[in-house]
Amino acid sequence: MKSFLVLNLLLAVASAGCNAVAQAPSVSPAASSPNIITGDSGEAQGRFKIRLTLAAPDDLKVKEGDIIIAGQIVADKVKDRTRLTFERDGIIREIALLRQRLNAPLPGVKTLPSVDYQEEAARIETARQSALELVRQREQQQRKIDVLANLEPGEVPEEIQAHELVALDEYQRQENQAQAEVNAAVGKLSRAKELRRREEYEHSLELSKRAIAIRDSELKTQSAIADLEARLSQVEISLSQLSAVRSPYSGKIQRIKFVGQSDTALTVELFLIISGQRSGPGETPP
Repeated sequence: MKSFLVLNLLLAVASAGCNAVAQAPSVSPAASSPNIITGDSGEAQGRFKIRLTLAAPDDLKVKEGDIIIAGQIVADKVKDRTRLTFERDGIIREIALLRQRLNAPLPGVKTLPSVDYQEEAARIETARQSALELVRQREQQQRKIDVLANLEPGEVPEEIQAHELVALDEYQRQENQAQAEVNAAVGKLSRAKELRRREEYEHSLELSKRAIAIRDSELKTQSAIADLEARLSQVEISLSQLSAVRSPYSGKIQRIKFVGQSDTALTVELFLIISGQRSGPGETPP
């Protein structure tokens, strides 16, 4: 009778080993419970399958025959995580540099020097005073000639009259020259004011161009930051999907089977023999 029970138990264990396979999620394989077979000693044994997707064989952290405990890492994409972490840190640095550039104070704007035209105005006033003085001297000379002209003929020698007329012509010449100097001083002031208006206009254009260039640079920087933030979000999502796969049970790695390959992704199945659980006959531990 006892031999018959042992034979039935061995057949049940073999049947469970072939058919009772539980599939675990690729990221967190701790959902369904394995099928459990209990012997006379109360020790439960079962077989649990974990399907993994690896980027490289090195991502697998266990080998056949390893004894593992619940929560132990069985697969971890270290290279991918290192690469993505390096890329994430580089993007964060780029964003920081762009934000620093965006918030940096703008260089000072060169302003036009102030002008008062005092020198030009003083030159005009000096020329006018000289011209007025020469006008006074010419008029005085003209009156002198008029007086001589009213005298009786022969009272004033002709040489004196000729001399006074030459003096009048000289005063007139000097007056005309003085008036020309006044006109030149006025023209110089006008040219200085016109030059100032041109400089102010060009300065205004330069400020407008500078404001447009600054705005364009800000828009490009903000666009670059937005693109980098989008890349950073994708990298962080990829990093979050690279969490290490941990075993939901303690046991022994019975077999490692490479199922297939798609591009650079390897599909691997781990078969874990769970043992050491205590339960009553026919019961499944939680």
